[in-house]
Amino acid sequence: MDEEFDIKNWQFRGRSELENAINEQDLEKDNLCLVGSMSLSVRGLREHNDIAFCTLNGDIPNEVLPSGISHSEHKYDKIGVSDSELITVEKNHDVIDGFKVVRPEISLAYNRHYQKC
Repeated sequence: MDEEFDIKNWQFRGRSELENAINEQDLEKDNLCLVGSMSLSVRGLREHNDIAFCTLNGDIPNEVLPSGISHSEHKYDKIGVSDSELITVEKNHDVIDGFKVVRPEISLAYNRHYQKC
């Protein structure tokens, strides 16, 4: 987990919509983490179809967010990683151009867990 990213001005599909939603909901990038396919997309391993994020503030209804952006609560709880741990424990995310992004091994562990079910 010592991988360093030095991506400045990271451009991705939906970034401006996400930043507008963050501003409209009075969120701070420090208190949210991009989850799901974004962890693979930033590494060029897979294109993301949508943007999901978790926050320390769990009361954001998806209806107020733009199409293709969702607030994902407790996504990784079943594999032992809470939203709070994802956001506050540095080993659980990378910071890329100001965005916390879930580490790919957490996303892959989540996918393996659900493939077994």
